[in-house]
Formats: sequence, structure tokens, C-alpha cells
Amino acid sequence: MSRLSVNGPLLVGLGNPGRRYRATRHNLGADVVEACAVEFGISLKPANPLFAYGAGRMDDHPVALAIPTVFMNDSGRAVSALLSTHHLAPEEMVVIHDEMDLPVGRLRLKHHGRHGGHQGVRSIIDTLRTDRFYRMRLGIGRSSVSAEAADYVLSVVPREERLLVEQMTDRAIEAVRCIVLDGPETAMNRYNRRQPA
Repeated sequence: MSRLSVNGPLLVGLGNPGRRYRATRHNLGADVVEACAVEFGISLKPANPLFAYGAGRMDDHPVALAIPTVFMNDSGRAVSALLSTHHLAPEEMVVIHDEMDLPVGRLRLKHHGRHGGHQGVRSIIDTLRTDRFYRMRLGIGRSSVSAEAADYVLSVVPREERLLVEQMTDRAIEAVRCIVLDGPETAMNRYNRRQPA
């Protein structure tokens, strides 16, 4: 990170609010942050109408987790409020989101770049007026049939893909741990070379 706050790196998981969207492909970013909260013993609580937030420590290293509580297309407003409230720069943040351009189960980390058609990432870039933040991209692949992208990402992860998604979630938690303890550049070098089994 360019500089670290007293609360450590901020991990932001993207998704849509409400029971209707739980277990859908588009909510994998939020699912990973929720899994991290359980793994690291951090309580995520509504901080304001825009996001849930929690901070804690991992092996004596500070870390902060957040999930926007607005719809995906409005993620930028929530992220802007998060950064302002906690006095963070965009480069101190890792946005975790689903990615159609990666096969199901593949995880990759990157720093800056275009939104690739992801509406949540697009909203963040447009609102912050910068793409200089880290991303953790969670592969969901593309539909094997002619389906609208919106229908595909908003569908529930099918049974035949659940094991791959569970394994990817475990690797994502490992990658978050590496980001917190060793930094995002180390995590990119380590996890971008690792492929799902």
C-alpha cells in the first residue's frame, strides 16, 4: 500500500443488499468479506445507511472490513463515504468482486485498471475519479448458453460450481491474510501464480 492507516488495509466486498441476492454470483465479494469477518473474529455492523464496517487485528496487524449496503451500481457512493469517514486513500483499499472474465474458481489480484464491465467497480472509479486501488477478482466465468450478463451474475451459484466457489473462498481468505501480514504486492506475486486444483 502507498501508506497504511492505523486501521490497516480496508477490504471492501461488493454485492447487493437483501435476501433476494444472497448466494448469487454477484455477491461473492460480500460473501468473502463476511467469511473473513468470521475467520478473523471481526464484527461487521451497520455504520451508516451506506455500509457495514468492522475493524480488528490479525496476528497483531490491524485490518478493516466493509460491505456496502447499497445496490451494486451505487457502490461508489458507499466507498467514497467509507474512505472519507476513515481518512483513507484509495490505494489503502482492496475491492473484492466477482469477475466474468476469469473461469469459475480462479482468483486474481491486481492494482488499477479498467472496470471490465463490472458495474460496481465502474461506479467506484467514476465516483472516486481514479482507478488506483487494489482489486481481488473472483472468477465466475460466463454462461454456456446465450443469457444476458445481468441474468447470469444475479443467478444463484449452481450446485455443480459450489465446490469450486468454496475452494476459491478459502483461497481468498488466505490471500486476505497475506495482504494484511505481507502487503498486496506479495499477495499478487503469490496468488496470481496459484491455480485452483
